[in-house]
Amino acid sequence: FFFFFFFFKQKTAYEMLRSLVGSEMCIRDSGKANDHTLTLGDGQFIKGFEEQIIGHKPGEEFDVNVTFPENYTDELKGKDATFKCKLNNLKVKELPELDDEFAKDVSEFDTLKEYKADIKSKLQEQANKEAEKATETNIGKKLAELIKADIPEAMFSNEIKHNFNDFAYNLKSQGMDVNTYMQYLGMDEKALKESFRERAVEQVKTRLALEKIAITEKLDATKAVSYTHLTLPTNREV
Repeated sequence: FFFFFFFFKQKTAYEMLRSLVGSEMCIRDSGKANDHTLTLGDGQFIKGFEEQIIGHKPGEEFDVNVTFPENYTDELKGKDATFKCKLNNLKVKELPELDDEFAKDVSEFDTLKEYKADIKSKLQEQANKEAEKATETNIGKKLAELIKADIPEAMFSNEIKHNFNDFAYNLKSQGMDVNTYMQYLGMDEKALKESFRERAVEQVKTRLALEKIAITEKLDATKAVSYTHLTLPTNREV
């Protein structure tokens, strides 16, 4: 594997790839620089990014043009992006021998067999959690589709505000202010909040549906039900 140290002419370009929201994205020189390590073959960035790195030499500056895939977020799918990059360094990663000594160096286990078994167990646990989360998400979507009622706009507005505040907090934890973020996108606060509407509508409808189920099934919310983790009766269809 080869990996590169990049100079992005834009603050936290990797974070922007993960969380940018907007109708158009073109990363331009902001006068700020962050180093970022990219390992070829990891698929860390969206498709087409790594291929445009190959062939460049340390010290070269170049543009990387990509298009977000159709299975990306609704805000970004199909949108074009340009990253201005400079290749700072090129190194070869030398991997150690996979043996008992390696296991002792990187874990609390004495043998490679034990270390592999532990990794397998943790990966299985993670896969189970992801499958459970996906199931809950799908149930929530189905419940939201079943809601047929006039829901006050204030409920959606409050949920949008909550999502916006969470988003701003996450940006801050990554070293970026939400106002700076909006400047990069050329958006105002109203437009950014509106980008959360679809998610907020689904969240409100799902919560109302779960509350209705709790009432119908006479469930004690403090003991039997969590609105973020609900096990539905197996003999009922959603």
